[in-house]
Amino acid sequence: MRGLTRNQLLLVLAAVALLAVTVVFGVFYYQAVSHKAAVASDIEETQANIDRMMSSDRQLTHDVDLLQRMLAPLQRDLAEAPIPTEVDNVEVFDDIHEAAVRAKLDYDYEYKGAKSITIAGTRYQAMTFEIDTSGSLTRLIKFLGLLEDLRDTDYDTLRITNVELDLSGDVWGMEFDIEIIIQGE
Repeated sequence: MRGLTRNQLLLVLAAVALLAVTVVFGVFYYQAVSHKAAVASDIEETQANIDRMMSSDRQLTHDVDLLQRMLAPLQRDLAEAPIPTEVDNVEVFDDIHEAAVRAKLDYDYEYKGAKSITIAGTRYQAMTFEIDTSGSLTRLIKFLGLLEDLRDTDYDTLRITNVELDLSGDVWGMEFDIEIIIQGE
């Protein structure tokens, strides 16, 4: 029985690395969505209590001012949630370009615009950037690692999707989309 060739082993390692990156992205993304949903739920509950007390015909025995003061920090928490309201696509391009330069890769880049998506019943926009690059497998993995670092530093809701990897001679080709989730419909 013949063992794995070097290229097959590298392909398996790349697949494992991409799977690990996807799992890490998914975990952090769903933590951010969960936090935002909890804050939004608290705001809705507090606002409903305020509305119910304000519209009541009976004598108000609740401290509306206190409830409104309680609502203010919740709204501030929602505004500071890790899901941004806007992202500058030129800054994203600069960051992707810097990552490609550091990984010593040439690439093609296309901003596809924003598309509407629903996550956990809430509508968001997914800014989509299409990337096409090629080079050694080591450099491609380094490029993905640098993009993951962007998620950790600048874009909490960045995710990589639609990854396609192929080998042509000694050169690996990789196409994928970068999506950055922002608030909005």
